[in-house]
Amino acid sequence: MAKDEPFPKEVVRDLIGIARALYTTFKAMGPAYSEQLNKVTQIGAKLSRALEKGQKGGPGTWNATTATLMAEQAAKELGSMVDVYLPAKVLIKAASGRLKRG
Repeated sequence: MAKDEPFPKEVVRDLIGIARALYTTFKAMGPAYSEQLNKVTQIGAKLSRALEKGQKGGPGTWNATTATLMAEQAAKELGSMVDVYLPAKVLIKAASGRLKRG
């Protein structure tokens, strides 16, 4: 991201949504996935902090720069949790289940 661009809050919100879907999926898969559940929880927290910090400063500020770096690192970590063995259908089904509950 260039220094003169605003913080990409919509992208970070999308990543938080993906983290939530992963959380729901791993939680439904049971205790054998507690390590993945903990990791995605930490990634979600990092993204939330980045979103909060990114909205505190304008382009080129320390807050925006730090938030962008945090979000980029969290996105890499989130990406490393998804592979061919975790199809999108499973994520969508888990997220849809949350709609029915409430």
